[in-house]
Amino acid sequence: MNNLKQKAMLVQLRISMWTGRSKDSIVTEEVCSSKQSEHDAGAWWTYLIPKKDIQPIEKAAGKCRAIHERYTLPWLDGGVRVLPADAFMDYRDAISNVKNEFYQEVKTFLQKYPSLVATANQRLGKLANNKCLPTADEIRNRYGIKTNILPFPTTQDFRVDLADEDNETIRNDVESSIKEMSNQAMMSIWEKLGKMVRRIEDTLKDPDKKFKNSLINNLSEFCNLIPKLNFTENQDLENIRKEVVDSLTKLRPDDLRENKQLRRDTTDTAKKMLEKMKSYM
Repeated sequence: MNNLKQKAMLVQLRISMWTGRSKDSIVTEEVCSSKQSEHDAGAWWTYLIPKKDIQPIEKAAGKCRAIHERYTLPWLDGGVRVLPADAFMDYRDAISNVKNEFYQEVKTFLQKYPSLVATANQRLGKLANNKCLPTADEIRNRYGIKTNILPFPTTQDFRVDLADEDNETIRNDVESSIKEMSNQAMMSIWEKLGKMVRRIEDTLKDPDKKFKNSLINNLSEFCNLIPKLNFTENQDLENIRKEVVDSLTKLRPDDLRENKQLRRDTTDTAKKMLEKMKSYM
């Protein structure tokens, strides 16, 4: 297990944003009262800024989260995930590109923010309720994307100020936890691969069901990524991956739409692949 520290690292993604909305207790009470409901039955949020002006920033943040999940594997709750060393360069470049997009959207928003503030009272009407919007300078620092890289945990040279017997017990517990979490991280690859293959089977077994090219293309892209995610160098995973590549990812979506027999054969192939994968999932 200690060798894994050379194969992977941990990474945490942190995204901060100003949402442009505010919870209004007065309106919430008015609504609950008018509906004769308990005061905790709901809550009213006032969008101080039109959602359409915030959405480009939210979209860029969503892209960043998607990239983070694409190149990393689950580890701990709280956003810390495994980043295999082989995927680091792809991860770094992709995150860098979307961070630039995020900050460009923030810049564009801040440029038009003063005009949005100027028309806020008119837009909100009585919802304004003497609300004072923050200045552009006050919200500028609320936007940010940060990635924290941490070393992969290891029991090597593990020492704390305890008796040797206690140190050994803790060391064994840590090693067991690392092994369990590493297995869970690898299991997420199996599960995602299985989910994609099952989607192909479920879609193609209906001869009249329409589908997008992404049904095959997404599987192909993920199979190309798996060798970089396979930080434990699991040979069973690599063998199955190669079979999926040869039997499914090389198919042309248009051929599957036009050739009914090929569609049936592919459905059977996907089903057989799932049977092979069952013992690993």
